[in-house]
Amino acid sequence: MNTLPPIIRVFAALLLAVVTMQAVAADLRIGYAPNTFYAPILVAKQKKWLDEELAAAGQTITKIRWQSFSAGPMMNEAIAGGQLDVIFTGDFPAILGKATGFNIRLIGISSSGFSSQAGVVLTGSPITSIKELKGKKVATFKGTTAHHLLVLALKESGLKTTEIELVNLTLPDMNNALQKGDVDAAFLWEPMLSKLELDQSIRVICDGKGLKNAIAVIEATDDFVAKRRVEAIAVLKAFRRGAELIRKNPDEAAKLVAAELNQPEPIIRRSLDKFTYGPAFSDDIVNALIGTETFLKDQGMTRVNVDINRFIDRSLTKELGYK
Repeated sequence: MNTLPPIIRVFAALLLAVVTMQAVAADLRIGYAPNTFYAPILVAKQKKWLDEELAAAGQTITKIRWQSFSAGPMMNEAIAGGQLDVIFTGDFPAILGKATGFNIRLIGISSSGFSSQAGVVLTGSPITSIKELKGKKVATFKGTTAHHLLVLALKESGLKTTEIELVNLTLPDMNNALQKGDVDAAFLWEPMLSKLELDQSIRVICDGKGLKNAIAVIEATDDFVAKRRVEAIAVLKAFRRGAELIRKNPDEAAKLVAAELNQPEPIIRRSLDKFTYGPAFSDDIVNALIGTETFLKDQGMTRVNVDINRFIDRSLTKELGYK
């Protein structure tokens, strides 16, 4: 028999309701870069599929906060500072973040694509091969997968990085420098690559085939996965729905992603064809991530070993039926 006075019972009930609501109402904070490496989650954002998945899981009060970032390092800072729960980022910043000591894990793969990045020159350039870059100015963004491709391409051609003049630029600045003739070549990525191909302003002299698969990952904080697993699963389910639409109806998907990125639809449609979208971890993907980790150490970007197999949390994708 409850012997508490009525006023105390009412207060206790209200307090329990507030605590419960606060636990459920925590914002779901998602960071992403505005490009086609993360197209499935952008499709899901446009379709409000994450809202649907959260509602289906009983998380109807959760508010989704989407935040766009121009580059992975900035997302790293935000997730390390407790400002984000999940980010869609490249393998480089993810591994660097883990090496720095961030409490994060990989919960899925966003995309992979050998032709999603390339070394390019202007259409009228006399340069036709990587060997001809010796002594030339070559632009890329250091610490990106395109930077990795550049180093691998030079090595395959018998060149050292010291035999070119490496110009570190962001993607927009890289293209501007190339078009103005301030650099001789650039190693860049999607969807800028598809835009320049459709403009017929550049010629590809090297892509990732046989050298480097560009991997984008889905990363979450350890605390988020441990305490809000249902929401983590909802993110992957919404992402999977986006990936399925891209496979089944790429034209519709291109419209949605083009609207999200404010880019011409033909560029996005061409770009989508250059990717395989996740979220499952395949052996090839894991090996590619291990290769990235080795590269980062070889380049002196980190001195800390990251065990990729421990960094990966397969439990969520397994819950969705993947091996």
